[in-house]
Amino acid sequence: MIKALIDDGVSTGFAALTLIAVPICLVVAIGSHAASESPFLRLRRQWAGSSAKQEPLPEPARMTA
Repeated sequence: MIKALIDDGVSTGFAALTLIAVPICLVVAIGSHAASESPFLRLRRQWAGSSAKQEPLPEPARMTA
């Protein structure tokens, strides 16, 4: 996609390419998270309730002045 923009005459300076590439990368990352990670995180939340119970941590000792 970036190569196509460069071929169409978009400036090839660092700032211009950064302003194009960063939003594209963010969109791809958000789409990837929604498509592949979110379903597994939902499954993990379902399984977390059936995991072994853990003992609560003891409260720290209070210092008296």
